[in-house]
Amino acid sequence: MPGCYLIALLVASGPALAQTPQVYIDLSGPWTRAEAGKPAGTMSLPRHSIVSEPPFHLERSVRLPAEGLDGLSLLMSPLGSGYLVKVNGTPVGGLRSSHPWWAVPETGVVLPLPDGLLHEGENRIEVEAEGTREGDPLLAMHSILPFISPALGEAGELRGLAEGQRSADQLAHFYLPVNASIQLLFAAILIGMSRGSRYRKALLWMALYFFWVALFFDLLLTLEIFGGISRTPRVWLMPINQIVWVIALTEASLALVGYSPPAWLRVAYYGSAPLYTRGGPASAYIRLVVDGLLLGLAIRRQNRLAIRFQAILIGYDLLTVAIAPPFLLPGLLQLGPLGFHVIPGYRVLIGLALILIVVLQSSKDRNERERLAGELEAARTLQQELLPDATQGDVQGVYRPAAEVGGDFWQVLPALDGRGQLIAIGDVSGKGLRAAMVVSMLIGALRNRKSDRPAAILAELNQVAASALNGGFVTASVALIEGEQVIIANAGHPEPYQDGREVSLKAGLPLGVDREFNYEECYSLLTGKLTFVTDGVIEAADSKRELFGFQRTREISTLSAREIADAARAWGQNDDITVVTVRRGDAR
Repeated sequence: MPGCYLIALLVASGPALAQTPQVYIDLSGPWTRAEAGKPAGTMSLPRHSIVSEPPFHLERSVRLPAEGLDGLSLLMSPLGSGYLVKVNGTPVGGLRSSHPWWAVPETGVVLPLPDGLLHEGENRIEVEAEGTREGDPLLAMHSILPFISPALGEAGELRGLAEGQRSADQLAHFYLPVNASIQLLFAAILIGMSRGSRYRKALLWMALYFFWVALFFDLLLTLEIFGGISRTPRVWLMPINQIVWVIALTEASLALVGYSPPAWLRVAYYGSAPLYTRGGPASAYIRLVVDGLLLGLAIRRQNRLAIRFQAILIGYDLLTVAIAPPFLLPGLLQLGPLGFHVIPGYRVLIGLALILIVVLQSSKDRNERERLAGELEAARTLQQELLPDATQGDVQGVYRPAAEVGGDFWQVLPALDGRGQLIAIGDVSGKGLRAAMVVSMLIGALRNRKSDRPAAILAELNQVAASALNGGFVTASVALIEGEQVIIANAGHPEPYQDGREVSLKAGLPLGVDREFNYEECYSLLTGKLTFVTDGVIEAADSKRELFGFQRTREISTLSAREIADAARAWGQNDDITVVTVRRGDAR
């Protein structure tokens, strides 16, 4: 029985339902566009981007049936800074340029039409658009405004249509919260990677970039679209955002390239960021020039990591230019119901690429360090094997390198005729493997010398040093001990000490400076203890930069070689330390 009543109700209400206005016309597609001083053209609505342009006039005709023309409304999407709509010559409303731009309805504007305004047949709809001024914030919003199609129909239906399009737009922008989360994750990863990394400064700047963009732009934009909050906070932050973005990306590039521009240039460039970014595309062109210059500098310095990073940033600049006038390539790509904006997506690519590049480069650096460590260990072992035993009869020697390998050397060798003993000590300028290689060559020349005369030996070593060195030098002293007689020749080396007094020697140029230099010899008697040191003892410096000095060295010159080396090292070693002492057989 209740079912019969329901059927009767539906039959009775059928005619009434049939008389309800159902007029609905989609006004998307081409409109005739007219602009002062230019021939008429066409423009399609909805417009998926907003560009800087002068005022223009849009017009379109629609054919309507005779019934259902009252109670209708017009749905219009935001268009430029402001516009006025006319239907059959009568203004019906619009969006005023004085309307606060941050309060522009994102679901479109529904304009009620007075009854009797529409008539059967052709009806003319006109839009007087004010255009968009340079620097208008709407230019920066074109990628987030919903693409509302203009339509003619019943007000409630149009509001539902606009709300549905808003829901579809939200789905298209679902990438935003995902993108913000990914960039915050990148910031955390980059901070973790920066610990102990030689790219620490660049990684921290990029971490700041991703953190700021995610938190104060993408996240705020997400709340605007999905939470309906005011876009005013993001607008107020925009100048700060521009400064932070430009500073972070540029400083990261400078850190990777290894270039530090003058402070005034930094201030001028960063301070102008909010100004040149107001117009949109201008900022991309300026960044493109700056990134191009940094790429050229990276190529000149053969910095592969910086080259890769700058190439990625230049791609970002080009993409920013491409979606702006005059190119106007679509920034939002639809993937079914979802959308993907190329700029935030490219930021994710930058983060992934940077992490991958740094990981690969760090792996190469680690392999290179391990290779160098192996070479240094091999060189250290070889150097230790070339040095004599610490104690050989009356001769005691101590060698304390400042690093794995050093440039100091000492030798104690029997005379070629077997009637004496040869003592040699030297210091190669520089450190590391190169100095160690020169040491090996000099020791080889010492062991294959043609004479025992100290001056002749220095002449031979001078030839070797002149061939092996490129702008460096070697200081050295050679002493021939025959009984109680000592013959010494010196090549720029600190003078030895005998019984706590300096032995006065004739000055000689360091080895490798003048290939033809003639060295002179000095004769002395070995009365007690003869002590040779390298400048690593004299130039040892404490925390106050005070040198160990000649006086302290002279005061302890009668101690054992180990005690002298330990005293200098405790004072503050900053160079290789070598000490050789020779005592007369009955000296104590």
